[in-house]
Amino acid sequence: MQSSSPLVKGRRRRYRLPMEKYVGGLIILAVALLLIMLVCRELVCWYWKINRRMVLMEEQTRLLRQLVESTLRIEEDSLAHQAAQSRQQASAPPPVPRAG
Repeated sequence: MQSSSPLVKGRRRRYRLPMEKYVGGLIILAVALLLIMLVCRELVCWYWKINRRMVLMEEQTRLLRQLVESTLRIEEDSLAHQAAQSRQQASAPPPVPRAG
Protein backbone atom coordinates (compact mmCIF):
# COMPACT_ATOMS: atom_id res chain seq x y z
CA MET A 1 0.00 0.00 0.00
CA GLN A 2 1.31 3.37 -0.97
CA SER A 3 1.12 6.28 1.33
CA SER A 4 0.39 9.83 0.22
CA SER A 5 2.67 11.38 2.82
CA PRO A 6 5.97 13.04 1.86
CA LEU A 7 7.87 10.18 3.49
CA VAL A 8 8.75 7.51 0.98
CA LYS A 9 10.63 4.52 2.35
CA GLY A 10 12.12 6.54 5.20
CA ARG A 11 13.35 9.43 3.07
CA ARG A 12 12.02 12.91 3.14
CA ARG A 13 11.48 14.88 0.01
CA ARG A 14 13.86 17.73 -0.41
CA TYR A 15 12.12 21.02 -0.90
CA ARG A 16 14.07 23.86 -2.48
CA LEU A 17 13.68 27.27 -1.02
CA PRO A 18 12.38 29.89 -3.45
CA MET A 19 15.65 31.90 -3.27
CA GLU A 20 17.77 28.94 -4.35
CA LYS A 21 16.06 29.07 -7.74
CA TYR A 22 16.97 32.69 -8.32
CA VAL A 23 20.53 33.03 -6.97
CA GLY A 24 22.16 32.54 -10.37
CA GLY A 25 19.76 35.00 -11.98
CA LEU A 26 20.38 37.56 -9.25
CA ILE A 27 24.15 37.32 -9.73
CA ILE A 28 23.78 37.78 -13.49
CA LEU A 29 21.43 40.72 -12.89
CA ALA A 30 23.89 42.35 -10.46
CA VAL A 31 26.77 42.00 -12.94
CA ALA A 32 24.61 43.39 -15.76
CA LEU A 33 23.57 46.38 -13.61
CA LEU A 34 27.19 47.04 -12.70
CA LEU A 35 28.19 47.05 -16.36
CA ILE A 36 25.29 49.35 -17.25
CA MET A 37 26.29 51.74 -14.46
CA LEU A 38 29.92 51.81 -15.67
CA VAL A 39 28.82 52.53 -19.25
CA CYS A 40 26.44 55.26 -18.08
CA ARG A 41 29.20 56.81 -15.95
CA GLU A 42 31.51 56.96 -18.95
CA LEU A 43 28.77 58.54 -21.04
CA VAL A 44 28.06 61.18 -18.39
CA CYS A 45 31.77 61.93 -17.97
CA TRP A 46 32.16 62.23 -21.74
CA TYR A 47 29.09 64.45 -22.13
CA TRP A 48 30.03 66.87 -19.37
CA LYS A 49 33.74 66.70 -20.32
CA ILE A 50 34.68 65.71 -16.77
CA ASN A 51 37.71 63.69 -17.87
CA ARG A 52 39.01 66.64 -19.91
CA ARG A 53 38.46 68.99 -16.98
CA MET A 54 40.51 66.72 -14.75
CA VAL A 55 43.40 66.78 -17.23
CA LEU A 56 43.23 70.58 -17.44
CA MET A 57 43.12 70.95 -13.65
CA GLU A 58 46.17 68.72 -13.26
CA GLU A 59 48.00 70.86 -15.85
CA GLN A 60 47.00 74.04 -14.00
CA THR A 61 48.28 72.59 -10.74
CA ARG A 62 51.61 71.69 -12.35
CA LEU A 63 51.98 75.21 -13.81
CA LEU A 64 51.07 76.88 -10.51
CA ARG A 65 53.68 74.81 -8.69
CA GLN A 66 56.30 75.91 -11.23
CA LEU A 67 55.24 79.53 -10.79
CA VAL A 68 55.45 79.34 -7.00
CA GLU A 69 58.86 77.65 -7.13
CA SER A 70 60.27 80.26 -9.52
CA THR A 71 58.82 83.09 -7.41
CA LEU A 72 60.41 81.64 -4.28
CA ARG A 73 63.77 81.34 -6.06
CA ILE A 74 63.56 85.00 -7.18
CA GLU A 75 62.69 86.12 -3.65
CA GLU A 76 65.56 84.08 -2.19
CA ASP A 77 67.98 85.61 -4.70
CA SER A 78 66.70 89.10 -3.91
CA LEU A 79 67.09 88.56 -0.15
CA ALA A 80 70.59 87.17 -0.63
CA HIS A 81 71.53 90.20 -2.74
CA GLN A 82 70.16 92.61 -0.10
CA ALA A 83 72.02 90.77 2.65
CA ALA A 84 75.28 90.96 0.66
CA GLN A 85 74.79 94.70 0.10
CA SER A 86 74.11 95.34 3.79
CA ARG A 87 77.22 93.33 4.79
CA GLN A 88 79.30 95.28 2.27
CA GLN A 89 78.03 98.60 3.60
CA ALA A 90 78.64 97.53 7.20
CA SER A 91 82.24 96.47 6.49
CA ALA A 92 83.13 99.59 4.50
CA PRO A 93 84.93 102.34 6.47
CA PRO A 94 82.80 105.40 7.22
CA PRO A 95 83.26 108.25 4.79
CA VAL A 96 85.70 110.97 5.85
CA PRO A 97 84.11 114.43 5.95
CA ARG A 98 85.85 116.99 3.76
CA ALA A 99 86.89 120.28 5.14
CA GLY A 100 85.49 122.97 3.15
